[in-house]
Amino acid sequence: MTIGGIDLFIVIAYLVGIPIFGIYFKKYVKTEEDYFLAGRMLPWWVI
Repeated sequence: MTIGGIDLFIVIAYLVGIPIFGIYFKKYVKTEEDYFLAGRMLPWWVI
């Protein structure tokens, strides 16, 4: 069983995208409260 080209692309894109996503949103998380409660910025329906 071999991995196809599109499957390999998806795996690589995921492995590269997750750290980029984390680095981008790191600036919004300053404290533990920001991390666990999303800075108290979520609307009620998300919770």
